[in-house]
Amino acid sequence: MSTHVSETRIVKGACPQDCPDTCAFLYHVEDGRLVEVTGDPDHPMTRGGLCVKLKDYAEHHYNPDRLLYAMKRVGPKGSGQFQRISYNEALAEIKKRWTDIIAKYGAQAIMPHVYLGNQGTLNGLTSGDAFFNRLGASIAEKTYCESGSSTAWIMTVGATGGLDVESLAYAKYIIVWAMNMINTNLHAWPFILEAKKNGAKIVVIDPLRTRTAKQADWHIPIKPGTDAALALGMMNVIIAEDLVDHDYVKKYTLGYEELKARAAQYPPEKVAAITGVPASDIRKLAREYATSQPSAIREGVALERSRGGGDAIRAITCLPALVGAWRHVGGGAVEIRSCRCSFTTLTRCPRLRPRTRSCRASSVRICSRW
Repeated sequence: MSTHVSETRIVKGACPQDCPDTCAFLYHVEDGRLVEVTGDPDHPMTRGGLCVKLKDYAEHHYNPDRLLYAMKRVGPKGSGQFQRISYNEALAEIKKRWTDIIAKYGAQAIMPHVYLGNQGTLNGLTSGDAFFNRLGASIAEKTYCESGSSTAWIMTVGATGGLDVESLAYAKYIIVWAMNMINTNLHAWPFILEAKKNGAKIVVIDPLRTRTAKQADWHIPIKPGTDAALALGMMNVIIAEDLVDHDYVKKYTLGYEELKARAAQYPPEKVAAITGVPASDIRKLAREYATSQPSAIREGVALERSRGGGDAIRAITCLPALVGAWRHVGGGAVEIRSCRCSFTTLTRCPRLRPRTRSCRASSVRICSRW
């Protein structure tokens, strides 16, 4: 009588969830079945850590409610009545309907509506774009998340990823601005702890006392949506007390005089009334930030989630240049880091037809008779 002995095979991969961390995975497979997912301890950035969303990933993989096949609705919309069809049947149905639509209304009557989901950073951001651009369909700008902050970042410092996250370990003063890092960007946190061990001060600016705020040396609660005012208040103090790195500003920036005039309109007392942060704390924050080099700011995407969020990003991103933080290892700022690839090549942008309609996906109301 033979006895079957299961062997666990380890397959390396990465998290496909909608998150820029893309943590390194170890898939544990027994007899062709996924039994567990753990973090890869040998990865230099993610270091074996996974967020709580991935604790039951193996069970989720076999969830009976997952959509695994092409399904066709056979009942009234909203009834949940679907039947499985082959992909050839699905493609034939789509082709027939699209051909009729294009013949009657033109290709721009079709608009793709996709986003990251579980497709990973590369596929999720470009899924189907090359095909739809060739088709002549309307363009759906992927404006659900980070488009405002990324645009503001590029307008302020150009097409750079900013400070390397690993360099946070060398900073002497770190502001985590609008981010619950321990919950949502946990792989940067060890570098901040390393900096703290070496004497750095950690400041968290957040309306809520989050897990990250509780671990900081100083939590500054702020009224939601008033971050730009706080940044301008810090500039007001830095400029008024001549804490500016004039050499850096002269050599590497544009628009200092205009920024100085704007910041003059936001003295600490006025900013305190707007933000709820005491004027004394605004002065203290500005002085410490300017004089504790290298200083770093980790900007959270939450900053864009309110009216004027893009301008808040621009104001905050001006701070490192004002104090010359960029000239130091560990100094500067970092926002969301995107993958380094040519999206123009992936999406076949040259195939776009002149005057093709473009819509912000986040503001489109989806209506369908199908």
